[in-house]
Amino acid sequence: MGETRKAMVLIIDDSKPMREIAADMLRLLNLEVLTAVSGREGITLFQNNPVDLVLLDMNMQEMDGAAAYRALRDINPHVQAIVCTSESKSKAALRFGDLEMPPYLHKPFDTTIFLDTVEAILQNSF
Repeated sequence: MGETRKAMVLIIDDSKPMREIAADMLRLLNLEVLTAVSGREGITLFQNNPVDLVLLDMNMQEMDGAAAYRALRDINPHVQAIVCTSESKSKAALRFGDLEMPPYLHKPFDTTIFLDTVEAILQNSF
C-alpha cells in the first residue's frame, strides 16, 4: 500500500523571521515546507518540487510577489497561492493588474486565520 504524501507549501519571503514563523505554523499542520528568500529562488524550487501551495510576500528585492506569481503561473496556470503582505489589499491588488490576485493575508497575520486559510485551500486542492 502506498503512503499518501504530505502537502508541500513553498514560502517565498525575503524576511527570515517571517519565513521561520510561517514554516513553524505550517509544520503544526504536518505539512512539508520549502523556503525561498527571493522570487527567483522560489521559482526554481517550484519547478523542481511538487508544491501544492505558495505563500508569497509582495515586497521583495529584485522581483516582487506579483512578478513571481506571474512566473509561477507560466509554469503551472493552476498554481495555488496566498499573498502575504503588510500592504493594504487594494494596494497589493494593483500590482497584479488584470491578473486576478490570489487570496490575501495581512501581515502580521493571526495564527488561526492563517492556518484556516491554508487548510481550506489545500482541502480544495486534494
